[in-house]
Amino acid sequence: MRFLIPLLLLVLAGCAGPIETRIESAGISAAAPTSFAIDPEITGPAAGVQAKVTEHLQGLGYRLADNGALKLHVTASDRPAELALQSGSHQLAVAAGKKRCAKREYRVGITLTRISDGANIYRSSAAEFHCKLTLDEALPTLVSAAMADLGAPRGAYVVNRPRPGEFRLIPAM
Repeated sequence: MRFLIPLLLLVLAGCAGPIETRIESAGISAAAPTSFAIDPEITGPAAGVQAKVTEHLQGLGYRLADNGALKLHVTASDRPAELALQSGSHQLAVAAGKKRCAKREYRVGITLTRISDGANIYRSSAAEFHCKLTLDEALPTLVSAAMADLGAPRGAYVVNRPRPGEFRLIPAM
C-alpha cells in the first residue's frame, strides 16, 4: 500500500505540467494593415482557422476583399504524436515526435503573401501536443499563438501555459 500511492502519482504525472506551444514566425515588421483575400473554397479544420484569422485581421484594421493586396493561406494538421517527420539525408527533423503521454500533435500555419511580388509579409506556425483535447478545442489557442507577433515576428520560441484544470500552489507570504 505504501508503494501504491507514489506509483499512482508517478503514473498521473505523465501528463502533468504545462502545455508547450511551439511558435515560429517570420516576416516584415510593422506591416501596415491593408486588404486581403481568402480561399472561399477551403474546408475542414483549415476553414475554422481561416475564419478565426480573418476575424483577428479585421480587428487589426485589415479589410477582407475579393482582390486584396495580400493573400491569406492557412493550414491545420493533426498527426500522431509519436510520429516524427524528417527531411533529407541529414535526418533534419521537420516535426519531432513525442513518445511520452501525448497522443496527437496539432499545428496551425498562417501565411500572408503580397500578391504583387509574392513576398511573405507574415508566416507563422503554432503547434502543441495533446492527450485529451481535440483539434477543434485547441484551434483558438493555436490561432492566437500563431497571430501573436504579427507585425513584429520573433522567430522560434516556446510559450508554456497551465493545463486546463491544473492548479498551482501559491507560496504564503
